[in-house]
Parts: sequence; structure tokens; C-alpha cells
Amino acid sequence: MIHGGGLSWWNFRKEALLLQDRYRVVLPIIDGHAQSECDFMSIEEEAQKLVEYIETYCDGKIKVLCALSLGAQIAVEMISIKKDICEYAMIESVSLIPSKITEKLIGPTFSISYGLIQKQWFSKIQFQSLHIDKSFFEDYYRDTCLISKSN
Repeated sequence: MIHGGGLSWWNFRKEALLLQDRYRVVLPIIDGHAQSECDFMSIEEEAQKLVEYIETYCDGKIKVLCALSLGAQIAVEMISIKKDICEYAMIESVSLIPSKITEKLIGPTFSISYGLIQKQWFSKIQFQSLHIDKSFFEDYYRDTCLISKSN
């Protein structure tokens, strides 16, 4: 289960608890996010790392690949690298078609709003727009405050 940008493993905590008795559940942390060991480099690099993990620790294939937003883009890239990596894929909110406008606006937008991320009132507005379970706000706020501007 691969989380979205600005989120982390805790976004799938409830689902993992429901599944853990029947399945091995893996909740990776995308590089550049709180508790990760490396800076984020690219969707392609993240996908390659996860494919290598599955090759090494899961005999090269998993039952279900679940992913959200940025994690979904990584998941789609994983499938493009190794088409039989999973039997099923649950992909939510993925952007598949590159947008030149978005690409040009995303850097300046994040740069301008980065200082606001550490303001709790702004994080609450951002969090509410994601429609995530309210019980995750403290995790969300803590982790978004730990993400560096470059990531």
C-alpha cells in the first residue's frame, strides 16, 4: 500500500490492521517524506526501489498493489517496469497524462506555500480538502512539518 504525497504509512493503518491476520501487508514510506531515509528523486526511482524490494522479499510478485495519488503514479510506473508484479492493482487519483501547465506551476506554488504548511490552521484546511479520516490529522500535521522544501 503506497501512500500519497504529504502522507505516510499511517494513511493505510486501518486497512493494514484489518488485513494483517490474512496477508503480509507492506507500508513503504516514499522517499522525501517524514521517517524516510533519502530525499525524493523521481517517480521512476521510487518505482524501481519497490520493484527490487518485491523481487527480493516477495518472490517477485504480490497479490494486490494499492496506491493513492503520488503513490499511484509510482504504482503505475512499477507495473510498466514489471507487468506481472501483481495480480490486482487498486489505483486511486493517479495522474497519467503529463501536464505542461501543472509542471510549470507546481514548483512556484509549493515554494510560495511552503511556509504555510507549518501553520496548523493552513494544515487543517489542506487536510480537510484531502477527505482523510479526522483521526489522522496529528500524524498528517507532524509529518508535513518534517518534509523539507526540496522534497
